[in-house]
Amino acid sequence: MPSGYFIIKQFVGEHTCGDASLSYSSSHSTSSFVGRLVSEDMRSDESKRPVEIMKDMKKDYGVEITYRRAWMAVKKARAHVYGDYMESFKELSWFVGAFRASNPDSMCVLERHDSEHFKRMFLGFAACKYGFTFCRPILFVDGTFLKSTHNGCLLSACAKDGNQGLYPLCLAVIDSENYENWYWFMEQLNDFLEDGRVLVFVSDRHDGLLQAVKQIFPSSPHSHCLVHLKENLKKRFGGLDNSKKKYLVNLFNLSAYAPTVREFEKLLNKLKKEGGVKVAAFLDTLDNEHWCHAYFPGKRYGELSSNLVECFNNWIKKERSLPITLLFDKIRLKIMEQMSARRSASMKWKGVICPIMEKKFKGLFNVSKTWAISRSSDDLYEVWCDPSVSVNIASRSCSCGEWQINSFPCAHAFCALKRGGGGGGGGGEFE
Repeated sequence: MPSGYFIIKQFVGEHTCGDASLSYSSSHSTSSFVGRLVSEDMRSDESKRPVEIMKDMKKDYGVEITYRRAWMAVKKARAHVYGDYMESFKELSWFVGAFRASNPDSMCVLERHDSEHFKRMFLGFAACKYGFTFCRPILFVDGTFLKSTHNGCLLSACAKDGNQGLYPLCLAVIDSENYENWYWFMEQLNDFLEDGRVLVFVSDRHDGLLQAVKQIFPSSPHSHCLVHLKENLKKRFGGLDNSKKKYLVNLFNLSAYAPTVREFEKLLNKLKKEGGVKVAAFLDTLDNEHWCHAYFPGKRYGELSSNLVECFNNWIKKERSLPITLLFDKIRLKIMEQMSARRSASMKWKGVICPIMEKKFKGLFNVSKTWAISRSSDDLYEVWCDPSVSVNIASRSCSCGEWQINSFPCAHAFCALKRGGGGGGGGGEFE
């Protein structure tokens, strides 16, 4: 037999180490060793958590490890796969230079506290800015925390595309969410957009954000997120039963959507009376022009919540745990792939309008099929339904108020446009 080889002639599978060997833990399962084991899993799932590592080690190897050891293993695995967090901050100057060289029309601003310590960074892509000129001028803004060892926050501004899909516009990473950083973000956003349109903002009521929008975009209406307002309202309900709570929330919704000041005031007074002192006091702290349609000075296109930007935060959930240079680059790739996929999908559309809007029009047609109209002038119609309403095509308004609220034809307006010839003289794909 060649030298260097050996033969096992007998194997005794019974341990003789005594009770000391009967343990679910192992001194060999160090954080470095576990980190090497899970590094490939970390490559496919950036958001792998210590609790999941603990479960995997128990399931796959029968070994129990502490939470701290699992946390250290995750940290080391991420550093092995994605690079060190501290080194990532040092690479930002290179990243900014490379970004500007390859995206000369895009915007990238990096600020530091000094030559070594990161402060904040803004990123806006030229392709997103160009596409936004074809979107409605309404922006959803919000901040979310990062999951790295150095914390920090990510601020973003998003819009909706023509098919009502999420459309990321720009983002920034800051050291903390406060007035100074929100003011700086709005300054960069203003410089980035160079948009002549009056923008409408939708967000929660973070004090720094509210002040920043008011100062940088003084002519822009600012809508407070209705979902956040309802959550704050519910905290004032106290020991009311569930049916009463639902009733009051419904009253609040009706107040927000009320098309006229008279109707709004009637509903609001009813809500204050039936909700009690705490509810009334909360409602008195709200500026009507920031949450209800009757007083809102701009067009919200039916958008009363900032849920869209919450969708963006969830969309980049895994990327939020990455080192900063990789974070920006991964988001860049996601946006690029999203644009490419939507471009390919739009090439297969058969209609002249986006599918979501086409579906809405078909729904309006089905609702209004049995209605009749009377023409008063070229633009003024009375639609015979229950109850009858008047529609003014020139001013894009309906006495039901829905056209003005959503900036999209209601069923009455659709009927007048279709049957009155305003939509092209009858016929068409909906008949």
